[in-house]
Amino acid sequence: MKKILIPTVLCTALLFSQNVSHASEINNVQTHQSQSIETIVIEGKQITSEVLEDNEELRKVKVTSGEEVTIATYDKVNNKIKVEEAEKKAVTIQPVNQIQSSKNELNLDAAAKDNVIAEAEDDWFGYGYQISRSDKTFKWKIYSPSASTTKKENSNNKSELVDFRNSVDTLESYQKEAYAVLGTTGAAVVAELLAAPATLGSSGVIAIVTALGGSATAGYKVWQAYKARQDCEYRFESAWNNK
Repeated sequence: MKKILIPTVLCTALLFSQNVSHASEINNVQTHQSQSIETIVIEGKQITSEVLEDNEELRKVKVTSGEEVTIATYDKVNNKIKVEEAEKKAVTIQPVNQIQSSKNELNLDAAAKDNVIAEAEDDWFGYGYQISRSDKTFKWKIYSPSASTTKKENSNNKSELVDFRNSVDTLESYQKEAYAVLGTTGAAVVAELLAAPATLGSSGVIAIVTALGGSATAGYKVWQAYKARQDCEYRFESAWNNK
């Protein structure tokens, strides 16, 4: 199994002060930000992030998204985040700086690049595909963080393979959008998400981002990518099981 290193940064350097009040609209996301409270409205749903405490040792935020309420505390000294979601057991997340991927098990042949007609992989979780063509046959090499396989396209599996390809493309698109608004917090956020439980709700993911100093808008973009990962896993399993 291949482990791909991602850059690490000193998380304390990522925190920034929010000393201005302003209203704006970014990609249909309405935002209002004050010194300690930021509110965004997405498709009529209001999400509010409030900084409860911020000092040299910790940054504590509260995020309310619909009926979801989450408090995240970033321990700046020990570089870990405690996430407390309503009616769930609190979890402490220690950042992971390596992405697990089974891509290497496929032995993708660089010399055969001329036959490759499409390929993509996400930057955070380790999903991807490579499609090559030989005569009239399409060969798919698909992989997830924990498994990989090669499939010859046929009438029985084409739909599942295409669905997996679309899910990877969607995940990659959300990640690019997230990076665009995360700025310098990007590497730290990804390191935390790699260690976070897959059951986090939207307020939990947004709380992690805002605890590290990112905006609620950035948190929502990260949530879209985080949720898209679940679809990738489902589509991969469907393609894996279909002969």
